Amino acid sequence: MSLDEILKRIESETLKEEETLISEGQKEAQKILSEAQKEVEAISSSFNRKAAEDADALRKRMISSTTLEGRMKLERSIEEIENDYLSKLTESISKLWGSSMYYDFLIRKIEDAHRALGPGSIAYVDPKDIQKFKEMDLPLTMIQKGMDELGGVVVTSADGKVMVDLTFTEILRNKREKILKLARDSIR
Repeated sequence: MSLDEILKRIESETLKEEETLISEGQKEAQKILSEAQKEVEAISSSFNRKAAEDADALRKRMISSTTLEGRMKLERSIEEIENDYLSKLTESISKLWGSSMYYDFLIRKIEDAHRALGPGSIAYVDPKDIQKFKEMDLPLTMIQKGMDELGGVVVTSADGKVMVDLTFTEILRNKREKILKLARDSIR
């Protein structure tokens, strides 16, 4: 099974889990908003006996406060979903370093980056990986450089002006932003 297939499987499984968590988050958000609305209505009816101006001003403040509290709870739920997703992906990917799936995935990505950046491309490779990549006779210069804890490579154009970050931390960062946007869009 290739790294792409594993990553797709991980992504598929985590997307299913995310959908479940998002659905639960939506239900929780609806419950919070429903409870907040009930609280607002109770407060509103108790102040109806007071002067119209004072009741209206107080009700508006309470609605704003309750809405803000509900939004804060919703934000915390979204952050929990996001952190859980990222933690599971990080754990899965950290177990792949040094495996054939890890190298197969990165070789394909390095070759894609080399095609895009052209001749003279330079790959910055972690000391743990440099020998393995050199053995594979890839058509670009390999330079040893410490990478992050999840591994990966960085490929630059010959002049160093264009960079393709293929570190797994960067790949996860990009996924995190997409999942957060998906979660926020579906809940609102």
